[in-house]
Amino acid sequence: MKINQILIIAIIAAGLSGCANSGQQPTLVMLQNPQTKEIVKCDDDIYAKTKTCAEAYEKGGWVRLGAYVPKF
Repeated sequence: MKINQILIIAIIAAGLSGCANSGQQPTLVMLQNPQTKEIVKCDDDIYAKTKTCAEAYEKGGWVRLGAYVPKF
C-alpha cells in the first residue's frame, strides 16, 4: 500500500515538472560575431535577462549558436 502511494506521488511529480517547463525562456544563450568569430555568453544575472542580452547582440549582427533551457 505504501509503495503504491509513493509510486503515485512520483508519477504526479514527474508529470507536473514536465508541464512547468513548457514555454520557458532560455537561461543561457551563446552568440558569435560572424566577422571576428568572437563568442559571448548571455545568462540571467542581476543586471539583465538572457532574452534582453541576446536580442541586443543580435541587433548588432551577432549570430545565435545555441540556447539552454533547463529541464527540472
